[in-house]
Amino acid sequence: MRVGLAERETERTGFEVVPWTAISIDDDGTKARDSVRAFTASVVVPPLSSELDPGDEATIRRIREGYDYRKHMESEAEHRRLVPDRLVERFAVAGTPAECRRQIGSLFELPVDEVALVPFPAPGADRGELLHRLRSEVLDSIRNGSSAKRSDK
Repeated sequence: MRVGLAERETERTGFEVVPWTAISIDDDGTKARDSVRAFTASVVVPPLSSELDPGDEATIRRIREGYDYRKHMESEAEHRRLVPDRLVERFAVAGTPAECRRQIGSLFELPVDEVALVPFPAPGADRGELLHRLRSEVLDSIRNGSSAKRSDK
């Protein structure tokens, strides 16, 4: 966004930037990442405005070819298996509480006004539990001055 504004020699006024992304928190970071793989697939199917690594371009091409629109946004969709962790980390917030604190901390560094987080609970959890963990184990820690890069759970 900064590059686009600089190229147009304009200020960012008159609109707010609010990215939407999935969030899943679990003590087992793999379970949390698995919960948002289908969401991540849906994000990379349309054209992307950011540059990608050559390996990611090939992966995204496979996701686009294998994406099943009949299973759009279903956490158990088969196309989720095509999404590697590196794409989840780039397009979603998912993992242990510590991993999510780091990821949300990096969102705070972007030129955005707000961030909308769409909850995707890990298997066996529910949205209410996920939202409670988001507040108590992630956002409260950041708000209370704990480092977003803290490595404990």
